[in-house]
Amino acid sequence: MKIYTSYFAKAGALKKLDIVPIGIALSPPKFFDGPTIGFLAPKRYMLSDKLSSEQYTEMYTKDILGNFDIKLFRSVIQNFSNGKDVALLCYEKPGDFCHRRLFADFVKKKFNYDIEEYVFEAPKKEEKKPEIVQPTLFE
Repeated sequence: MKIYTSYFAKAGALKKLDIVPIGIALSPPKFFDGPTIGFLAPKRYMLSDKLSSEQYTEMYTKDILGNFDIKLFRSVIQNFSNGKDVALLCYEKPGDFCHRRLFADFVKKKFNYDIEEYVFEAPKKEEKKPEIVQPTLFE
């Protein structure tokens, strides 16, 4: 089983790839019907627009990651996954500042386990083949 991160807008695509989407946001979107891990979600007071990313990181690290229980996390992930790969979801697009990547960085530093962002490959453009004009046999 592999653990990825991604975002809610890709939940349907992840399901089609047989990857179990798991929410880790305080309030998942209404369309999301998957499981959630509430103890990885930021607290409401952390969601203020007035906080800098440094302030948010400090709060999330202290208040959420400071209480992180790896045994509980493993148990929950195994229960939700049924042996399949999983993706931990929040709202932000890849590259945007978000707590899912703070969590992934924490796990890498503390447990030496890589949680990568799931990368969806762009659809390949079909090469347009030159049109071949078939000569007629019967004229």
